[in-house]
Amino acid sequence: MIDVVIVTYNRKPLLFRNLDRLESSSLIRKVIVVDNASADGTLGEGRVRYPDVHWIASTANEGCIAWNRGMEAVRTPWALILDDDCFVQDDPLEQACAFAARTPSIGLAAFNVISEKTGSSEWGATIDGIRTATDWPNAIGACMLTNTQAFRNVGGYKDFFLCFNDLELALNLWRNGYRVVFHPDWTACHLGPRPAPSKRRFAYEIRNLLWTAWGHLDMPFCFALTLKFVSAAIFDLSGRRLHEQILRPAWTGIQKGWLMRDRSKPKVPPHIRRLLFKNLFLSGRTRSLRNRLMPPLQPRSVKDHD
Repeated sequence: MIDVVIVTYNRKPLLFRNLDRLESSSLIRKVIVVDNASADGTLGEGRVRYPDVHWIASTANEGCIAWNRGMEAVRTPWALILDDDCFVQDDPLEQACAFAARTPSIGLAAFNVISEKTGSSEWGATIDGIRTATDWPNAIGACMLTNTQAFRNVGGYKDFFLCFNDLELALNLWRNGYRVVFHPDWTACHLGPRPAPSKRRFAYEIRNLLWTAWGHLDMPFCFALTLKFVSAAIFDLSGRRLHEQILRPAWTGIQKGWLMRDRSKPKVPPHIRRLLFKNLFLSGRTRSLRNRLMPPLQPRSVKDHD
């Protein structure tokens, strides 16, 4: 049995649709919902309609760190971190739980998130050919099975907003001796419709990517990545609002990463660094920075035991 942790903000119809589906699961002990100060009546109506759900009220929209509050209420060894618009069926969830139980070193099991609208994987074509569980450098936070104690040991999510919080968590787990794994059969459905991209997203992508890199990766890689992505961002933005959208968030990300950098911890394992290098430097340039962090075609497989 596992607990499920959902964070929601002003998406009551999607959340309630998801809660209706989760009620039928035989694997879930408790659903924990953190309401990030929604203004659409989610908390009041939710407490009436779903009295068995454990509701936690935030006084402000805390972004991803609200999951840390939800994880504090978890009482099972494994917890499912889930978006309010993402649904997972019992069969793939049971497969992931069974694999995790047999492999104590796992800190996080990343799911193959499928778009309800398109029917395609949000990992893109990079998962083609993968048939088994494999070491993984990243996660899609819409659905991932998390080792509760490992999540707490590494401090959970950092104070990121909008993007790359899952990448930072995955790298932090690797540096603390936990594995992050993925299997294409562990599927979840992103219900949608997806909200329109925030106008602030571009700057957050720059800041959070560099924050993560400078906090966890080798210096040569950090310098190369900064040069590559800042120059790509300048090209994408065509020179508009250069300081506000690129230079300031880039410098902020570097500073935050440097302050977060813990030299007493082991480095990210070499094969994970190679996966990141392959995807960040050897793949074709795209307009969205997030799309450049998809896993590679041929990651290293993981045995079904510790």
